[in-house]
Amino acid sequence: MKTIFKNGNVIDGTGSEGRIADVMVDEGRIVAIGQIEVGVNEQVIDATGKIICPGFIDTHTHSDLSAIINPALSAKIRQGITTELLGQDGVALAPLPEEYIPAGVKISPDWTVTPTKLTGNIKIQTVISICWHRVSRRQTSRI
Repeated sequence: MKTIFKNGNVIDGTGSEGRIADVMVDEGRIVAIGQIEVGVNEQVIDATGKIICPGFIDTHTHSDLSAIINPALSAKIRQGITTELLGQDGVALAPLPEEYIPAGVKISPDWTVTPTKLTGNIKIQTVISICWHRVSRRQTSRI
């Protein structure tokens, strides 16, 4: 289903002034910006008085554990953050101490690997992880 955000203040991230326009999203991708006619089977969200903009990138976060416990990360979504960089300063939740994993929860890939469990030619290095937040249509309509 296509979703049309009507009459929002579109700020495109280029530094130019915002403009009042409609934005059509289809299967998670922006497919049109401008004055859009509503068709059959299209969800319409009135964005009057709201800002429509690209998601923000949080370049220094420690949401590793939060992402495991609450994958929706709704607090981040409500702030407009759609991408996070994890572990860029060498402090991250991998390897994950087993005491942080709730009983019965299986995490894939195995984040519990520690230097003492590594064998063979595996080298330990700091890895920057990128975490993208998937924003559902239901979350969008509530914001």
